[in-house]
Amino acid sequence: MKPKKAISMDQVNPRVLLIGPASVHLQNYLERLKGISQNICIVTSSVGVIETDKPLHVVDFSFRNPLNLISTPTRLRKIFRSFKPDIVHVHQLNSVTFYTILALYRFNTPILATAWGSDVLVNPNRSWLWRKILAFNLRRATAFTSDAQFMADRMREFCPERDLDITIVNFGVSDVILDVPKESIIYSNRLHHPLYRIDRVIRAFEKFHRTPDGRDWKLVIAATGSKTQNLKKLVGELAISDAVTFVGWLGMDENTMWYARSKVWVSIPESDATAISLLEAMHHGCLPVVIDLPATHEWITHGENGIIVENVEAPFLNAISSFDFSDVLELNRTIIQKEATHEVCQKRFSELYNRLFTK
Repeated sequence: MKPKKAISMDQVNPRVLLIGPASVHLQNYLERLKGISQNICIVTSSVGVIETDKPLHVVDFSFRNPLNLISTPTRLRKIFRSFKPDIVHVHQLNSVTFYTILALYRFNTPILATAWGSDVLVNPNRSWLWRKILAFNLRRATAFTSDAQFMADRMREFCPERDLDITIVNFGVSDVILDVPKESIIYSNRLHHPLYRIDRVIRAFEKFHRTPDGRDWKLVIAATGSKTQNLKKLVGELAISDAVTFVGWLGMDENTMWYARSKVWVSIPESDATAISLLEAMHHGCLPVVIDLPATHEWITHGENGIIVENVEAPFLNAISSFDFSDVLELNRTIIQKEATHEVCQKRFSELYNRLFTK
């Protein structure tokens, strides 16, 4: 393949074929991508989730239908030939990347693969097949991004025979900060699925609420999921309905307002990489109460700018009373403004695209 002429970063406007599952995460990245290139074509798994004025195609990335092993690569190749991208950027190192590589590897166009978390941290533990799929993806893609160093290390463990090109970067958070007074609110906005253990958050809040320091605090629970009704029932059983509010699925503006009003944000999932919600909470000056996972330590120092929870059965929210929330607010905002705003992360992706596009 003939090498491309090197050009400066501000001249790069590559044609990007963006491929990923239909989700808010892909939508978030699409907003960053618009600042890098206007030549974008999107391939995703369903309609109605991604809002865009760019060309959008729907492809089935499931393994449930064996015929997809033929039809999905065929469809991807047709889209590729029509759009003629300079870079293929695929999200999630699971079946989505597998089908993309199967279809497009022979075209010699750079394939950038972004890990989301469960694809590296959870799927390989499910079966031998998922481990093989991850290893296949890691061997074949051109370069990768990970939002946490520890996840990049795990990726290297699954592909020791290759020196993987991995950039540590996340999707970033909005530069906008709402100027509203902080209130004695603990905010939870992770999904209501077993992975996120919202029931443990509720039980910990009940213990805190019974103490003199916690009497005037409120717990606000956003999002929805398979356990929503069970969680509401638990709140009733613990007799704390007057202190707990379920606000449902929120748009970006409403979610931002709760970050801005809340002094504390809590998230204790069983597994996670760098959650964008953690970065959003820090940006809006919240004290994060987070589970003890490797990615957590890349952002939070226990006792300084957050609380790292080791035992989800303990009254882990009781410790929030010892913090000076104004100091935490300034410290966490400084960290995010340096490492994880939209502007910072968009620049890092732009530099990566430039390197792949011109080398």
